[in-house]
Amino acid sequence: MHIACMHHAICRCVLRARVTRAGSPQGQDWSSCEQCFQAMKFGEASDQCRAIAACRPNAFAGETSRVYGMRVWQLGQSRESPLKPRFEDVKVGAMDKINLAKYLSGGEAMRAELLAASCSADLSVRYALMGPASTWEWQKWNGGIQTRIRDLLADGADLAQELERVSASDSDEAVAAVMTQLEACCPEEDEGANGDE
Repeated sequence: MHIACMHHAICRCVLRARVTRAGSPQGQDWSSCEQCFQAMKFGEASDQCRAIAACRPNAFAGETSRVYGMRVWQLGQSRESPLKPRFEDVKVGAMDKINLAKYLSGGEAMRAELLAASCSADLSVRYALMGPASTWEWQKWNGGIQTRIRDLLADGADLAQELERVSASDSDEAVAAVMTQLEACCPEEDEGANGDE
């Protein structure tokens, strides 16, 4: 089974679930988790948030989901608009909420693909859960997020209820609880593993 990196394969669906408490502009549909995350760094009324929200994949030009992800990532690196206060403290929890929304809106096939990928003995599929090498510690955290959601699905959890639960508060205590839960789900890094796709 060939599985594209789960983090970059998200352009197959539009995120329609509302990530309300995570800071997502109300009523906004997102083309990818990366687009939503980059926009969430900034206040809703900021020029940068609006520019990122308006950015759509260019399928007619053959833009891949990876290239699109890099394009919206680059837009999110601008500091023409200031970052939201405390964004650095809540960014991993925000990505967790966005991914929960992705799997809620992506349909049964997307959820089944995550479950199948995680059960594979094929190392290339296992590394797909971790994602490619990235900035900061995102390879670790994206792998933890995918693993946590896979575990929720395997246990038959209601993702809508989980999204509501983790969105209920961005207090320091709630953020710490999510981080602890995600830390336990982070994949172990094997020697010789690389982040290349």
